[in-house]
Amino acid sequence: MFLKLLKTDLLPLAVILLVPLFIIGGALFPHKALLPADLLSGYPAWQGSFESQKISNGLLSDVMLQFYPWRKLAYEEAQTTGRFPLWNPYELTGQPLVANAQSALFYPPNFLLHWIRPENVVAICAYFNLILLGICTLYFCREIDLTKTASLFAAITGMLSGPVIVWLGYPIVNSMASFPLMLLAGEKILNGRRLIPWIGALGVGIGLSILGGHPETTFYICVAFGLYFLLRLIVKKPGFKKGLLWLGAVLAGIFIGLLIGAIQWIPFIEFLSHSATLSEGGRSMGGTQIFFSNDWRYNLSTIVTFLIPNFFGSPVTHNYFWPFPNYQNYNEQTVYFGLIPLALSFSVLFNRRRRSQASILIGISLLFLAVAWRLPGFEVVNHIPPFSLLLNSRLKMLASLMLAMVAGIGLDDWMNPEQNDRSSSRYRIPALLPVIFSLTLFGVIGFANLFFPNLNFHDSRYQAFIEHLVYQVFNINQPQIMVSIAVPAFFLLLCLLYWRRIISRAWFGFSVITITLIELVVIAWQYNPVTDKSLVYPEIPLVSLIRQESQPFRTLSTDLSLFPPNAGAAYRIAQIEGYDYPVSSSIFDLYRAQGGDKVSHRQVWSFNYPLVDWLNIRYVISAVPIQKNGYSLVLDQPSYKVYRNENAFPRAYMVYDYQVIEDKAKLLETMVSTPEILKEKALFSQIPPNIPAVNDLLIDKIPAEVEFLSYRMDRSVLKVNSARAGFLVMSDLYTKGWKATIDGQPTSVLNSDYAYRAVYVPEGQHQVEFYYQPYSFTLSKTLSLLGVLILLSLWLYHGFVVHKISVISL
Repeated sequence: MFLKLLKTDLLPLAVILLVPLFIIGGALFPHKALLPADLLSGYPAWQGSFESQKISNGLLSDVMLQFYPWRKLAYEEAQTTGRFPLWNPYELTGQPLVANAQSALFYPPNFLLHWIRPENVVAICAYFNLILLGICTLYFCREIDLTKTASLFAAITGMLSGPVIVWLGYPIVNSMASFPLMLLAGEKILNGRRLIPWIGALGVGIGLSILGGHPETTFYICVAFGLYFLLRLIVKKPGFKKGLLWLGAVLAGIFIGLLIGAIQWIPFIEFLSHSATLSEGGRSMGGTQIFFSNDWRYNLSTIVTFLIPNFFGSPVTHNYFWPFPNYQNYNEQTVYFGLIPLALSFSVLFNRRRRSQASILIGISLLFLAVAWRLPGFEVVNHIPPFSLLLNSRLKMLASLMLAMVAGIGLDDWMNPEQNDRSSSRYRIPALLPVIFSLTLFGVIGFANLFFPNLNFHDSRYQAFIEHLVYQVFNINQPQIMVSIAVPAFFLLLCLLYWRRIISRAWFGFSVITITLIELVVIAWQYNPVTDKSLVYPEIPLVSLIRQESQPFRTLSTDLSLFPPNAGAAYRIAQIEGYDYPVSSSIFDLYRAQGGDKVSHRQVWSFNYPLVDWLNIRYVISAVPIQKNGYSLVLDQPSYKVYRNENAFPRAYMVYDYQVIEDKAKLLETMVSTPEILKEKALFSQIPPNIPAVNDLLIDKIPAEVEFLSYRMDRSVLKVNSARAGFLVMSDLYTKGWKATIDGQPTSVLNSDYAYRAVYVPEGQHQVEFYYQPYSFTLSKTLSLLGVLILLSLWLYHGFVVHKISVISL
């Protein structure tokens, strides 16, 4: 049955497989990568190291400064050890890597990092997401009885919609791509078609979303799917037993999905529970009033981008301008999914024969937009856990994806021969309103551009924006603007020809698909730039210099624009600063106690902080000269200077005394006020177990020798030679997942100095090994394997039953 359906949909499938090549095709060439590597040339550390580049899209910095370095670490570790690392020691003073979720190392395309370089995996992952989204949208629309043409139209619109394109290099799209698969599985279950395989398909969709690495998006699509399924269940009005069966089938699929994704969500939840991100109250950006936020007035202005995607400019054309006080950027604002799809989905609202699927998708979309825009009354959702922890403005992206499916329903209605009579086709007229409004808006701006060379706006706050809008946005030299003008004009002409029956339904459908495809490709063109692989973290003087150190060390940048956070991970250089979610509450407490600001995820450390020397910060990168004892200039570049801190303490060292300060706030205060105590004592919040009394007679004996024999991401080996027993202290972040051995024998890892590690080492020469092996990962890996086994068992059982029935019938 499936193969027969596949054969009948061969042409739409071929189109879906080819469409992503318009966006990422250039990355398939041997020396190219789907990475915004050119933006590195904008940072002083890389200036002069390769030919200056024009930065194509500066808004994609996270792709280069977070996701790529994490993938590179995973690739290099997999080549050496055969497995992915669980810990990242190269940002802050260490962070879990798998548990941060956004590394998404177990998402199927990223699993290729065991064998394929990350520069190539980026394009493979993007292609996988686009075709997964497109194929599942196609079959979801086929399942609700849309024609091939309408289904293909919805699939192309969803694949190339603005939110998918702007977040293509982010784990957001990983987690969003399986949403149509979940809807498809839900429809199959509601139609009572072979529950067992579609229970498994729903589990795969949820599991893929979890493994995709963006828990926020996974939560959103689960809410959207849950609302959709429950409303469809109510509309279908099944009997009690059948309704209970269908609901049980969905719950079974959710259970399988949670099992499959356990390897990602269990470590994440554990890390989140000890993070500053959670203690800060999450990421919901709003006021104190439960039902009202002032931001709604400014957020509503983004409605215009449903009609004109680049109304406020674009980072690709370097003319983005947001005139209002609330936070926005092009990515966060984007809702555009095509003017023709918008018109067709708008017409569905006025169709008396509207399908229940369309009504539900429109209703959920409007609800999500109301919450995202913080409209009065709907603001309450932003204060309800877990929504209060999330950046709910991103609910807009799912609204665009669902409306793309509604657009397919709209096109199907337009092409339905049963709706050609005048009384039933009046709903088509309102579809022209968005198109006419778009043309009118461009006409007004164009008129002002031609006849009013000097504009004086009554409110000076918006004078710059009006000038920007009239003289830069309305620039016919930009292909994006030209296509935004041409599409509504073509659509009006197309409607006229269709209604006059000059062209057939087939030609109308083909033309709508073609025009929409061209429009969305032009708008998406180069948003995710394809750059030369030689630009991806090349060797630079800064790195060549500090790599000469034989023992572990950290760097500090006085300005994040010099050598940005996480970039050091690509070179295996540890940085004290970091840019990540979540962030351990311990390192944030330490940062804030020394004078750091209240932003946990983007820390900017000062070289004057009391604990800089103790935290093994060997090199300081600064744009201005530093005059401080122990700091020697070792690299003088035109845009930055590098100083070696001779006072930096080693990463690991021995102490022979300890002090217990049960009040952790007082312990932290002691560290910051008297940092020299850390060189003599280990500070604990409780008495360390099984530790002999300290022998003061040997304090002045021969100093201990501590040397790293190896320092890997989640495993370090040290040689310790000490004339007396004491504590080996290591200024790498402590979590319960760290374990240790001394000469191969297990020993306890102690939480020392508020946030760091220590082990008690007997006198003499010993080999000490630290390794990261959290129980949460061991448990979650087992559960994920169990989920995969259950999934395979269901599908094998179903295949066996179907085959047996077929044989009997023959």
